[in-house]
Amino acid sequence: MRSQRSGRIALFGSSGSWGGGAGAGIYCATKWAVSGLAESLRCDVADFGIGVCVVEPGYFRTGFLNAGARVRTQRRIDDYEGSSVGVTRAMLDQYDEAQPGDLGKGARLIVDVFSSGEGKEGVPLRLVLGSDARAVIEGKCRSTLEYLEREKEGIDGTDYEVGK
Repeated sequence: MRSQRSGRIALFGSSGSWGGGAGAGIYCATKWAVSGLAESLRCDVADFGIGVCVVEPGYFRTGFLNAGARVRTQRRIDDYEGSSVGVTRAMLDQYDEAQPGDLGKGARLIVDVFSSGEGKEGVPLRLVLGSDARAVIEGKCRSTLEYLEREKEGIDGTDYEVGK
């Protein structure tokens, strides 16, 4: 791609890259890593005409949550069953085959974006798929902006004083 000065790279993240959750630490951490890689790689290869996009879907009705697809620990610690981890496990069982995302529609959008991503703008850095993913990202952005405003004095107070 570098030698031909064009191309597109798609990485698959998740709406899980925007925040952690009970029982999902390893999953969310790997998705955060994919998003960070996409952001950096995009900078590394932009001068060569290569576009990089991280696809960040919400829950799509696939076999991802099916009983045979999910990896479950063989040993369960009783304390977690009544905690937020246990609630998450139960929610995933109930969400199986009830996810809001339509896989066909999502796949078509990915193909459309990568097929038409020519020109100056190229492919977007992120391709968010699903109303649930949009809601997660909006919530994270909103809460982060609220935090930055609320804690502005303390945050900015860690700089060197001007003129000293």
